[in-house]
Amino acid sequence: MKAIYIGEPSENNRVIRDVCNEMGVVLEFSKDLNVLDVDVIIPDLSFVKKNMPVDDYIKFLKENYNSKVIIYAPNTDYTDEVLKLCYTNGFTNVIRDYLSAGVRKKLKEYLSQERSVIIEQPIPVPKNDNPMNGIKKKIGVIGIMPRIGATTQAVQLVRMLSTLGKKACYIQENASAFLDSMELFFSDVKQENERGRLVYQDIFFYKDKNYAYSQNYDYLIFDYGNCTELEQLPADFYANDIRIVVCGGNAEEVAALTRLSNQLYRDENISFVFSFIDPDDRSEVLDLMGNRRERVLFAPFTPDCFRLYEDSAKLYRELLGFREEQISKSKRGFGWKRRR
Repeated sequence: MKAIYIGEPSENNRVIRDVCNEMGVVLEFSKDLNVLDVDVIIPDLSFVKKNMPVDDYIKFLKENYNSKVIIYAPNTDYTDEVLKLCYTNGFTNVIRDYLSAGVRKKLKEYLSQERSVIIEQPIPVPKNDNPMNGIKKKIGVIGIMPRIGATTQAVQLVRMLSTLGKKACYIQENASAFLDSMELFFSDVKQENERGRLVYQDIFFYKDKNYAYSQNYDYLIFDYGNCTELEQLPADFYANDIRIVVCGGNAEEVAALTRLSNQLYRDENISFVFSFIDPDDRSEVLDLMGNRRERVLFAPFTPDCFRLYEDSAKLYRELLGFREEQISKSKRGFGWKRRR
């Protein structure tokens, strides 16, 4: 295998030379931005920026796409406009790490892959063969880590929509024990039939999404759990009309968000709901999110996911566009009794 590095050799890219040598890849350096017909092209983004309009270079690569392309952009924030241009044109093999260990890991991963395929649309939307029976909106919620509040936010959405007179339900699209635990520990949970629809505090919960499709809901709320062990977010997540990623602000949670930033950044319509953020720290989170700050919301303290809180109602009214609607407070709280 032969690779061309677009740029000049330096100490900063020594690790790339080392990895190629270890993997038996013949690496050459070139300042010619018009290199074609080689197994792998590794453009140094800083070099490209200095020598050619990046949008012209991306267009050139896309029109003459015969090589695997690995963009080298160390220490570049994922909100960078040039990186966004790469992602939205299908070039998602990007190395943003600046530490040798991170560069080594990513480069080995990308070199081992088959040649990546150009994505003509920023996010491929899978075909949905299920009859929707008049459903107006599908809302997908996924957490960046476990215990980050994704299920809480999904249930809050259902509760808020119900107070507005909308027919909404919760669908468990993950392998957690949430619904099983409700049946086990909540004395007033009702299982209505053999298909497993649960009713608790006037909220309908489903494990079988096809059954939910047949019930003529206005809104379906999908809980995808968390994406800690996923390399790609579920394809079905992107098929939802409204897409919500629940995040956090500590170091581990920010790292988890950064790990998936390449694909998340390709979807301009994802909303980021941050849990457990002190009001004094919110400006730092907004700075962290760069030009995605307009898509950031902060979840209020929600100790009981089944009770609609005023601040939650306001947050999701804004997100869903119910600006003129009046939201009434939920009358019921947690109110569970352990089964005996």
